[in-house]
Amino acid sequence: MNTLPQSPKNVLCYINHYYDPNSKTPYFKSTCQKSHVRRGFVENTIERIKELEKTSEVGKIDLKVCGVKDRNLVPIDIDFSFIQNPQFLVFETLCQMAKHLDGYDYFMNIEDDILVPPETFKNIVKFDRHSYINECLHPNRIEVWNGKKVPLDPRGEPRIWTLQEKRYEGRTIRVALNPHSAVLILSREKFGYCIDNIDVNFRGFITGGGMASAYAHFHKPFSLYRPYNDLEFHVVIHQDRIHPCWGLKSVQGRFTKVNIKKKIKLFLPPFLVMTYKKLLRE
Repeated sequence: MNTLPQSPKNVLCYINHYYDPNSKTPYFKSTCQKSHVRRGFVENTIERIKELEKTSEVGKIDLKVCGVKDRNLVPIDIDFSFIQNPQFLVFETLCQMAKHLDGYDYFMNIEDDILVPPETFKNIVKFDRHSYINECLHPNRIEVWNGKKVPLDPRGEPRIWTLQEKRYEGRTIRVALNPHSAVLILSREKFGYCIDNIDVNFRGFITGGGMASAYAHFHKPFSLYRPYNDLEFHVVIHQDRIHPCWGLKSVQGRFTKVNIKKKIKLFLPPFLVMTYKKLLRE
């Protein structure tokens, strides 16, 4: 079991920020979204992290915006212009964080459009006090549309959840197959365990794009427990929409919806396809 202080004294937080609308290679919303929309999301993420310092359980946060010079909408603190493939930015920032292992109690690495509620950070610290070193309480990633919280990993979806589970705080927590919540939050002890058990020189694709693959790679040594019955208990909030049609009724049907949309798209006139793509950029 871990022997952690009641509250972390200091936290190192890296925010991964990249924006290049002229890129010939698609990096999702970081290349196709309107600049003022993306900037607003990034600024919200930064402000939310700063607000965490007001929470007594969090401690002082050393916040660094990581990115590539001239590929940014907000000022960056650490320039990673040396990387050849921007999709591997998160790999590099995580390795950079590992160089400061002895200087902080906790480490947080997040995508630039993710909001981390104070309760989520508190839950992780509390869980770590009584968990094994290879266990994490990993947040569910949700989106909020018209005031409604929509989980991106629906309960009961066999392609996402395993059968490994236990009880925590009166709730069922279960290990998920999909590790991606666009965030890594680890104590010094667990981050050190992570570094000792992965190949830090690996760069490649495991699941999704480079960012998702980086988080998946650095979470490999852990059982990532996530709330299963109460998907709003322990979350991070994705400010962006992944798809404008998802989440209105049940995210569980989104896999079928996407396949149907792809088939319908083949029969749509070009101007309707262009309108659809414009909606995705909003």
